[in-house]
This record gives sequence, C-alpha cells and structure tokens, in this order.
Amino acid sequence: MKSNAEIQELRSRDDAYLSKLGDMPSELVFILGPHRSGTTFLHNLLVQTGQFSYISAYDVINYDEILYNHFHNKEKQVKDALHQEILHHQKNRGVDQLAVGADLPEEFGFILQGDNFFEPKLTPKNLSRFQELCYKKQLIESNNKPLILKEPCEFYGNFLFISQQFPQARFIFNHRHPLHTLNSHIKSWVKALDEKNHYLGLLDRHYENMMNDQRERLKFQFFFRSEKGCEWIIEKLLTAYQYYFDHVGQLPTENYYSINYEAFCANPSENMGRLMEFLGIREVKVNDDFIKTRESELLPMVLKTYKKYQQEFKKYLNHFHYPIFP
Repeated sequence: MKSNAEIQELRSRDDAYLSKLGDMPSELVFILGPHRSGTTFLHNLLVQTGQFSYISAYDVINYDEILYNHFHNKEKQVKDALHQEILHHQKNRGVDQLAVGADLPEEFGFILQGDNFFEPKLTPKNLSRFQELCYKKQLIESNNKPLILKEPCEFYGNFLFISQQFPQARFIFNHRHPLHTLNSHIKSWVKALDEKNHYLGLLDRHYENMMNDQRERLKFQFFFRSEKGCEWIIEKLLTAYQYYFDHVGQLPTENYYSINYEAFCANPSENMGRLMEFLGIREVKVNDDFIKTRESELLPMVLKTYKKYQQEFKKYLNHFHYPIFP
C-alpha cells in the first residue's frame, strides 16, 4: 500500500504538464441510463468500433499521472503493471462476465468522485475537473475522434445541465425494462458487498472505504436485501424517469437518441446502423458474439416490491412499449 507521501507525489505529477492542455475533443457523446440498464454493454460495443476515444480503467486509476506517464514514455509500463495486478485478483467484473483489464472502458464519474450514489457527478463543483479530463484525453491521443463518456449517475436528473455546459454534446439514452433493471441492480450490490471486488475498489474509493469498515458493510448488506432497499432504488428510478419525460424535449432533437436495450439485442445490426447514422459515423460491423441479452432469475423480494409500484411505472412502460411483466 502506498504511503500518504507517495500518493501526494503521484497526485502532483501531472501539474507540470497542465499548461500544455489545449483543445477539447471534437465531440462529446454521453451514454446515459439507469445503472444495470445496458449502458456498459453499449459503451463497450461502441468502443470496439475504434471510432471513439474513451475513458479507460487505467485513466481512472492513474488519473493524476496520465500526462506524466505519457510525456515520460511510461504509459505502457504502468498500464501493463496495472493490468497484471487486476488480473491477479479477478478475471471479470464480478457483477457480470465482462473481462476486466487496464483498457476496459469505464465511467468518467469515478474520476469526479461524487459523495452520494444515484446523484450526478458532473456538477458545477466538478465541472473544471471534468473539463480537465477532456483536455487530458485530447492531448494524449491527439486525434479527431469523439470522446465517448458513460456515467449512469448523470441520468438521475442531470442531462439538461450537461447540455447547457456543452451545447454541442450528443446524448444516447439507454432504456431497459425497469423490473430487470431493478433485479440486476439488487443482485449486483449484494454480490459486491458479500465478496470484495478488488477491481471496483481500485476505481471507487467510497466502495473501498465501505468494504474496509465492517459496520458500514453489514449495514448495506442488510439494506440491499430488504424491501426498504428495493423501494429506495425504485423511487430513484421513478424520479429519473419523470425527469427524462419532463426535460428530454428541451434538448435539440438532433442531439439525442434513445435505444431500447432489448430491441437492440434482438436486432443489433439494424439498430447499430441507425445509431451510427445519428452519430455521423460510417457503418461499422457489429460484434455479434458480444451481444447477449441478460436473462437472470428474478429475486422474489424484487418481484414482490415491484408489484407494489407497478402502476407508477406505467407511463414509462407504455412509452417504450413494455408489458408490465416482461
């Protein structure tokens, strides 16, 4: 474990190179949707086309030294060491079978490190740090590719603020049946709390601190196994869905695109073609092996709690042509 002095040195390594920051990426493309709605799937699928710059696990974990490593030709060395460390502990994300590694596309919110779950990370308080992140990526990669940015927390009431700060930004909204979204959310939390996820701990200091505090860990273990925990997530989803309906019309129509996760997986080539057309990118081949719908057994507690709220989901379900029970 690094000492405080070593950590402080790492955090200051990029300072000498900040004066070199110049242009923003040619375009910002945000993938937004509730946690466990398929945003990771879409993020990885788009990165695989090679048409985008993206934030990697390496960028998140080594954020305060990525310029230093770049200008001192240390990026490969540091990235290789990180990759080996990750693989030493686990081969996939734990919450799913997606292979982990230093180059895995990740959420930009880990760099901004907001204080609370379900709350936006890109806020007035963190705006300058987010802009710095964009400048850093453009300086290091020095290409004309759009920067694709995924962060589920921004779906919970924040895309209008982002659009106001970056009027030319594009938004891809990812939608999935709320029952499956809820079920997957509860399952992923239970798994991450029952067994420490080393990879997630490297990305998220809040998770790492919680897992090292036995009292906090037990509190959340009980919470996410309870109807109260399930209702908390439902309330966050319902609030986010209402915000979407209330505000998506304020975005320029040419700046946003909505996809249905289930429909996308059922007909990937056609849907990918439409998405690429929206982004103004030439047609690309879809990696069919990567596209698999998530089928998971419903937890009885989740189903019971969802039934109590099923009428409140009706507007969202009807809008995206979902039955009450998939």
